[in-house]
Amino acid sequence: MTSLTNADDVRDFQEGLRWRRYDQSADHVPSASRTRFLDAHDQLDNDLRIDDYEVVRVSLSDGRNAAMVRVRYTW
Repeated sequence: MTSLTNADDVRDFQEGLRWRRYDQSADHVPSASRTRFLDAHDQLDNDLRIDDYEVVRVSLSDGRNAAMVRVRYTW
């Protein structure tokens, strides 16, 4: 799965980040960016803890195969 097209995908991505299950979140990142995403989060892992998040806005692309999601984090 590489698109954030519904609430379940957004939630799965964010929960992966929150609970440091980066492989879970990476399933929602385009394959061309996946390795970079995992490397960046591995580097942040010791310093970043997400306590909570709130999805503020979801905007679907015209083809509805991708989304821009704005999230507010508490850490």
